[in-house]
Amino acid sequence: MKKIVYIRPGDIYVTPAFSRIIESKDLLNDSSVAIYVIQWLDSEPSKSEEGITYLNFKKPRGLKGLLGWLWFILRNLWSIAPGYVHNFSFHSWFPILLYKLFYPKSVNLFYDCRDYFGWSFSLSPLTKKLSIWMDRRIASLCKQIIFPDRNGFVYFNTQSDKYTAIPNTVTDFLANKEIIRPDTGKNIRLFYAGYLSNDRNIQSIIEAVKTHKNLELHIAANFISNQFDQALLEDPRFVYHGKLTHQSVIELMLECDYCLIMYNADLENYRLIQPTKFYDSLMSNTPYICAEGMVALQEHCGADWPNLCLPYGDVNAFANLTKPVVSSKNRELYEQKYEYNTVLAEIAKVYSKYLNH
Repeated sequence: MKKIVYIRPGDIYVTPAFSRIIESKDLLNDSSVAIYVIQWLDSEPSKSEEGITYLNFKKPRGLKGLLGWLWFILRNLWSIAPGYVHNFSFHSWFPILLYKLFYPKSVNLFYDCRDYFGWSFSLSPLTKKLSIWMDRRIASLCKQIIFPDRNGFVYFNTQSDKYTAIPNTVTDFLANKEIIRPDTGKNIRLFYAGYLSNDRNIQSIIEAVKTHKNLELHIAANFISNQFDQALLEDPRFVYHGKLTHQSVIELMLECDYCLIMYNADLENYRLIQPTKFYDSLMSNTPYICAEGMVALQEHCGADWPNLCLPYGDVNAFANLTKPVVSSKNRELYEQKYEYNTVLAEIAKVYSKYLNH
């Protein structure tokens, strides 16, 4: 019996990487595999369902909770004695490495690196260097390392075959459907999803919409931060939609002219990034606007592409914005390279090597 443990400090259900692995390898139908998920939830009890055993840590967040979480991981690893440990988070490595220290040949480690922790803009330079150094040392002990874009090869300073870029693509909600984009009138509808973060050009975007009267800003986010005062929210050209399901996000994108993906490329982690919004744009055939310096997204701007690349932090860059050109190139790129089942097949190849069959 092959025992696989997945570890993530948070709700594993919202981690696309986890569901993609299960779907790509069809592990639930493999009677020789036992699947365990160790996760940090605030209230939900441990349970077993649909072939997976969920072991849920329920203590409050904070230093005391973190120490308890690390002990919870180690205790369950010793109890389960897995041959494979699949980790999703930099913060969970200590108990995993301690377990491997005692069982070096009987356990294989797999690192699904969704976030490059050492490139966080909020860390001090010394902390960044130390974090990247630790990540690289830990990765050298792993059988396979997966990251979501080409940033990973720079971050880990490698092109080794055990380091693999797997696109963080999205399910095709529009398969075999006609993509209908309604007439948005004279206004240009801009769509912003995710954190209202200053390193994602939000302040310049707000000022641009205030300044240029033909712009609308539609926002899908968990909460409105202090960039928005009540008067701004009462302006009909600023529309807050709150937290939406993924399918609702796609439906809203179809009603907008451009999706905004304007990250600060002066921060190293954003130069080669391909965030989920990029794949949402391709799948829904929605034109996007990226910031200059976002190399991976700029590749699909200009010429006959509907996508645009504008200077970061420049309010006037939006002054001459026009309706996007009619094009199906985004959707064609999704179908050719990033279609969900195509990416699942790529994950299956990596995972087969990891499981040695």
